[in-house]
Amino acid sequence: MEVRKPAILVPFSPADTGQACRDVFVYLRPESNGMEVESLIMKAMQVEKLKNNVSLAYLANIPGDFISTKGLIEHHYRIRLLFAVKGKQLFTKHMKKAFKSYFRCSFEKADILGPYEAMKRLNIDEEALFKTWVDPSDMMNVNGQSIKKIQNLYVLNYDIPAILNKNNINTDIAVMIFRCCRKDYDIHFMVDAIENQLKEKGIVNPLSPSSRIFHYSKGPFEELLDSSGFLYSRELENIPLDQVAFGRFLISRGVSLEQINGAIYHPIMYFKEPDGRYTENDIYSYTRDNSYEEAFEGFERVFLQRILQ
Repeated sequence: MEVRKPAILVPFSPADTGQACRDVFVYLRPESNGMEVESLIMKAMQVEKLKNNVSLAYLANIPGDFISTKGLIEHHYRIRLLFAVKGKQLFTKHMKKAFKSYFRCSFEKADILGPYEAMKRLNIDEEALFKTWVDPSDMMNVNGQSIKKIQNLYVLNYDIPAILNKNNINTDIAVMIFRCCRKDYDIHFMVDAIENQLKEKGIVNPLSPSSRIFHYSKGPFEELLDSSGFLYSRELENIPLDQVAFGRFLISRGVSLEQINGAIYHPIMYFKEPDGRYTENDIYSYTRDNSYEEAFEGFERVFLQRILQ
């Protein structure tokens, strides 16, 4: 059976180099009502503070079989998938210390395992594991990896099996890029406008939070990660990261395309802070909610990267 091709409805074009523009990637989760949610997102862009400041820079429908064939979901969640499969053996000294401090138990003795092993031990499927409610104090995130304590088990990246299962050959994804060229623009206003539209229709509710309906780039480096998997030309070629807004910004500051791609592929890094402290984090969490300038300054603090294969 022939693999369906993406429909590029609004082709991407880089912003004018003379403008300080920011691009925000938005795509719909598989469990959302695609057509209705897409319509409501477009409606949200018409609120007073957005309609004259935000433009649609890219719109595409990516078929599920194309996504599966290209391994786009596995690419997007590469590091989280590695931890889900290899478990505690990938923990750094910082991660071990953070785990011990948060859960107040021995890292060596703790039953830390990936979600696939947890499903066997708990005798549940991926959806039940995903929906298992625990007290917020039994959840932690370190270096971009989530840990959920269920009974006496510490489950790494519990959501990965459900994510992979929901993104199948029959699941198409609508992908958008919204562009704003105002320096004082706060992307959270756009996200709030989208959430308000979805709440009015009952799509977002306590049992179905917005994070399960749509995804958006929460920081400049996440914009690059999103673009690396879901941004295509009409000829269905991947658009290089030096063409997207933050990629062009980094290039203008002397960062090479090789360094940009390396940051996306190996996001766990060590930073030397302005006060002389050394910290460890993943670049996405470290630069979350940053401006382009702030994210670049954070990237300049990197002195070492953790290489995971």
